[in-house]
Amino acid sequence: MRIGLYPGTFDPVTNGHMDIIGRAVKLVDKLIIGVAQNDDKGPLFSTAERVEMVRAEVARLDADIEVLPFSSLLMHFAESLNANVIVRGLRAVADFEYEFQMTAMNQRLNDDIETVFLMADPRHQAIASRLVKEIARLDGSIDSFVSPAVAAAVRAITPVGVDYAFDTTGIPAVLNAVMAGCLGSKGVFGIVGVTPPGTPAPGDMGQMITFGHTVKGIIEGDADPGVFIPQLVEHYRAGRLPFDRMIKTYPLAEIDRAIVEQHQGVCVKAVLIP
Repeated sequence: MRIGLYPGTFDPVTNGHMDIIGRAVKLVDKLIIGVAQNDDKGPLFSTAERVEMVRAEVARLDADIEVLPFSSLLMHFAESLNANVIVRGLRAVADFEYEFQMTAMNQRLNDDIETVFLMADPRHQAIASRLVKEIARLDGSIDSFVSPAVAAAVRAITPVGVDYAFDTTGIPAVLNAVMAGCLGSKGVFGIVGVTPPGTPAPGDMGQMITFGHTVKGIIEGDADPGVFIPQLVEHYRAGRLPFDRMIKTYPLAEIDRAIVEQHQGVCVKAVLIP
């Protein structure tokens, strides 16, 4: 019996992974999918959750497939399974460079186990678990990258948006004070506050970049208020946007309390007033 091993973190399992699995089962009598523990990567899902997720995804395939977790050296795991072939997927040149080095090392450890590379389907070449998680975190749609069940699981445990949000009412002094307060803090901050035309950029902008903060934004916004605002009103009236408990005002001098209370979940947006 020819046994193949397809290892990976699968955090989460994507359509790209499923494409490789569906093609790999045609090359071997039995395919074992090894779900690596990889705690050092800080996975979104636990090892047990990823194993169950992959099992649910491959259940619809008419093939001899077994899903197992592992935390040992890959070649040791392959030897314990009596695997003849290790299956790997390639998306781009960058993948090949890494895989080439790993294959050479694996051959030194056991040259009886071959590595077979399968090129990703062009439709899935851009899909990566890391990007799927990032898109989900920024509240983007991941439906075209993973199955509906996986998409629901990712959305259920992915924190969306920012850790702290401040509306500085467009007053330069307030905007500067907020940015200064954020310099020594960690997390993702959403700061809303466009300075009037001709007003210099906030003085702390350069410091935020120097100290490793990422600054993103737009000058005036690109949402059409004639469409966007009525939609917000409609959501509010329907009870889908509980603004009353989401937004809280604070005096400028209490910016520290605003940060603490947002962290505690007292509110999700702090409006600072001078």
